[in-house]
Amino acid sequence: MIPVSTDAPIYHYPIGTVGLIAANLGCFLLFCNLPSMGAMDSPEAFEESFYWVDRLALEFGAFQPWQWFTCNFLHADWIHLIGNMIFLWSFGLIVEGKIGLVRFLSLYAIVGTVFGMVAQLSSIVFAWEGISLGASGVIFGLLAFCIAWAPANEFEVIWLLGRAGGTLEISILVFGALFVAKEALFFGLGGFQVSSELFHIVGFIVALPFALWMVRAGQVDCEGWDIFSYLSGATGANSRIAKNRVAMEMARERAASAKQSNSDRIATQKALQNGLPPEKRAVQFRDQVRAAIDSGSYELAAKLQEKITLSNPGITWNQEDLYATIHGLLKERKYEAVAPLMSLHIDSFETHRTAMQKLLIKMWLKEQRPRHALRFMRGIDRSQLSSKELDEIRQLANHAQKLIDAGVVEFSN
Repeated sequence: MIPVSTDAPIYHYPIGTVGLIAANLGCFLLFCNLPSMGAMDSPEAFEESFYWVDRLALEFGAFQPWQWFTCNFLHADWIHLIGNMIFLWSFGLIVEGKIGLVRFLSLYAIVGTVFGMVAQLSSIVFAWEGISLGASGVIFGLLAFCIAWAPANEFEVIWLLGRAGGTLEISILVFGALFVAKEALFFGLGGFQVSSELFHIVGFIVALPFALWMVRAGQVDCEGWDIFSYLSGATGANSRIAKNRVAMEMARERAASAKQSNSDRIATQKALQNGLPPEKRAVQFRDQVRAAIDSGSYELAAKLQEKITLSNPGITWNQEDLYATIHGLLKERKYEAVAPLMSLHIDSFETHRTAMQKLLIKMWLKEQRPRHALRFMRGIDRSQLSSKELDEIRQLANHAQKLIDAGVVEFSN
């Protein structure tokens, strides 16, 4: 099965993924695209042709740490290279789409280097002979990240069986499980000997704990659809992982707020300095937000409330003020600013919840973000909806699917 597209949300352009494909191609052309045996008409020519492969591929039984990294950019032939690059594109698109260029390249280098280290040190212990080259070890590592971060999303894959073939959609979790099981099966059938299947499994095992740790530590935003949430059945807004990540982000924001300049502290904590009791401080703060709303300064109102909540976590949005701010920002067509406020209103208040959910979905569809809209719709508690509202959600879901089928690729900041 060859993955050709995915419905996983992509929040960053795949610059690093394309760059890695170019780097692999460049290394192949420079170091591995050897002339035919007939062209090597002397021992010197033969030795010169293999000069860089010998030094950059992973040599078994040796201890050459630079090879832990360089071996991931060499390939035996064009078929080896093209096959790996197809999967690097499919998996890299998802992983880089979650964490961005710099973190993706760092992750790729770390996983590839650790894979090379484990393989070479193992070769010393078990007295293996030969060399290893290719990106497939780190690519299987990327597959581990895809399973941990987006198990419920789907790949559209091309399948071939003899002369038959076609396409089908399969969840990333099932796709990954089948691929790892295939490698384990062929490794066993081969007598558990040193083989490409062994190194694929090693790459997967090296990366999986790191991928799971990043989810637990809140280092990646899976929108409540990570492997832990998916297997527990509590996904989306109900995900414990997602709630913990929000709590960690708020803690970091409060820490950042604590480092504000004195002038900022004075602006946001004036009532505290007046020595007012908590109830009166809350009233005074809300009066500031309400004054901004009444003057039509809706973005200012949102920023004021954000600063107030960071400095005083117990003083959150009043429902009427939040709704008025959302309404004002929508009239001003400031969709980027209003989207997080709408999500907050949906999570915090039952009033207008369904109407706001539908409006948020329509906004995402208008912005050509059908996969994000579908993900959000999956998290809606449909038991609370009327039959008419269910029909509307189904129509929106159908519209989103049509956009996906039409080839829409969404990139979000």
